[in-house]
Amino acid sequence: MNAFISPTGSIQLLTLPFYVELALIIPIGLLFYLAPAYALLDAFAGRALRQAEFTLAERVSLALGFGAALPPLWVELTSAVGLRWSPLLAWVYVGSGAVYVAWRFVRHWRTRARPIAIDTPALMLAILMLVALAGRMWAIRDLPVGLLGDAYHHTMMAQLIAENGGLFKNWLPYADLGTFTYHFGFHANAAMLTWLTSLETPRTVLFAGQWMNTLAVPLAFLLTSRLIKLSQPTQTQFAALAGLIAAALTGFYNLYPGFVVNMGRYTQLTGQNVLAIALVLTIENLKFKMENGKWLPSILNFKFLILNSISLACLFQTHYLVTAFAGMFVGLLVLMALLRAKTWRHQFVVLLVMGGIGLLALLLAAPWLINVSSGFLLRNASGYVAPNDGEEVRQVVAQAAILAPIVPHFLKAPILWLAAAGALIAVRRRAWLLAMPVLWSAALVLIVVPYLLGLPGAGIIDYLTAFSVLYLTLIPLAAYTLGNLKFKIENLKLFPILNFALLVLAAWGSTWQANIVEPERQIYNWADHRAMLWIRQNTPPDARFFVNGFPAYGGSLIAGSDAGWWIPLVTQRKSTLPPLTYGSERGMNNEDLFARVNPLYQQLRGRRLPDTTPVSLDLTTPTALDLLRKAGVTHIYSGAKPFPPPNGADRVNLELLRRHPAFKLLYAEGGAEVYELSSQ
Repeated sequence: MNAFISPTGSIQLLTLPFYVELALIIPIGLLFYLAPAYALLDAFAGRALRQAEFTLAERVSLALGFGAALPPLWVELTSAVGLRWSPLLAWVYVGSGAVYVAWRFVRHWRTRARPIAIDTPALMLAILMLVALAGRMWAIRDLPVGLLGDAYHHTMMAQLIAENGGLFKNWLPYADLGTFTYHFGFHANAAMLTWLTSLETPRTVLFAGQWMNTLAVPLAFLLTSRLIKLSQPTQTQFAALAGLIAAALTGFYNLYPGFVVNMGRYTQLTGQNVLAIALVLTIENLKFKMENGKWLPSILNFKFLILNSISLACLFQTHYLVTAFAGMFVGLLVLMALLRAKTWRHQFVVLLVMGGIGLLALLLAAPWLINVSSGFLLRNASGYVAPNDGEEVRQVVAQAAILAPIVPHFLKAPILWLAAAGALIAVRRRAWLLAMPVLWSAALVLIVVPYLLGLPGAGIIDYLTAFSVLYLTLIPLAAYTLGNLKFKIENLKLFPILNFALLVLAAWGSTWQANIVEPERQIYNWADHRAMLWIRQNTPPDARFFVNGFPAYGGSLIAGSDAGWWIPLVTQRKSTLPPLTYGSERGMNNEDLFARVNPLYQQLRGRRLPDTTPVSLDLTTPTALDLLRKAGVTHIYSGAKPFPPPNGADRVNLELLRRHPAFKLLYAEGGAEVYELSSQ
């Protein structure tokens, strides 16, 4: 049984089996991500795409990328004019796109003198994507909500967007936060699926995350195919073959991005999908060719410029740190274009084109950029860049500014070796554009440890955030190497056998991808869910729960370690622990929640927060009882399954609670326990 808050804020009890949810989320999701974006691209820039020799598979992949990129822009624009999204408006958006695509297909079919030929790369890509989608959805069959702590605040933000029909100004009734400055691209996607399917938001967040995981497959194809095609213009068939290999490696061989399901970091994955289309369009706008002995822009098409600007603006709304990666990657592309330009006039054209793209992107993102300044994000970022002697900042930097092994977690060893070979082949053939992924990857490593170059900013981006992008930058080179081998073998007429090999890889990869979820990372499970239902029915609306938390990010924030973190969202009861975004948002009435949350947990644990040594919390001491009562705590919740495990993080000592007269055990089932704290 699923019981969550509906898009309207009321309580609903749904008994939909998992396969019924899939019957809704797969076809509706496919329509949502493909139809409107494909219609917009075709209507606005269809001729430009055909002139640039975008194949059907590339156009569909680009549309899928825009399908994930555009929701935050639509949500922001409609919120600016006071238009609220609803299931009806969401279906108008999807339905109009579907009607346009159907009309274009019928028109194309009727006007062709010959039957429509089968586009083999497009067909193979569709098969790979659908197999990946099936595996990724099946992997979450036993989960009630997303894994780890990130899923909590992502679900809350998506729920607030769904309830408000767009952007919101405060987080009530779930948290005492008075600003909303967090990137919201993924949350807009999840809210759209909530409006379209009528599934409850905790479910659509989980499904939207796996859709993002699936879209990485065609976007790997798109980036690889365009990189090779623009480096070796005569090798269009080879580009498609390498693109399919990249899609298969991304979806079925490498651990990332499939492993993201275990971290709940779908926001970054969404940003990386948008990054892929932003890079493709940037490369297209910087494409040069030789005419009459002169280097000239091959396509100076304002429609491509506009699409490029839109992709970058949407990327900023979707993920701030991935936008920083895009800045590095685009900067390297511009540098390459400047070096290739033969005269200062051509260099001026490069700067003019990119300046126009950047200016338009800035204008589109300006409303949200202004809004970001209302919270603490800029203050937090400046704390890393400017000198700061605070102990918490030093702890965060010490934890973040380290380099972890890349193999095998982020990239499997064969992919790394194949990528190195691909880089050597590209340099030997003077295919400089294909060497760019090497520079992008080096930039990802250096941004974690900028102090190696004497630069500030250590700690802003940790190795997990940076290295999670390496599949996007290096798999194209690995596919380039394999594509060269495959292309030579295909000359021996073994093309069907090699395509069959890709399908075998997909089938093999699906077997382990379907079981990629690590259950120990599930802090909210069905036992906790039953406890939440009990809390809603048996505790007063003004109840306030103390929940387990531990110092994270060097002791700068308190993170939840079990399902108690979810109490405000699922039960609409208050708790002592807001979502982790309290570190970047202002509280209601301009309150800084640091002053409320951090001191309480620090005093109860009896040691400073930067000292992250696990503590068994004794809530029965006179000091602890006084602190809890002054904080308005009426109940204690201990979840069924903590993460980190009990010895890895702070944890309430339940044995002491059971023996103390100030606490009364109200509920105990499946490992979840609820205690009532007496008022005296």
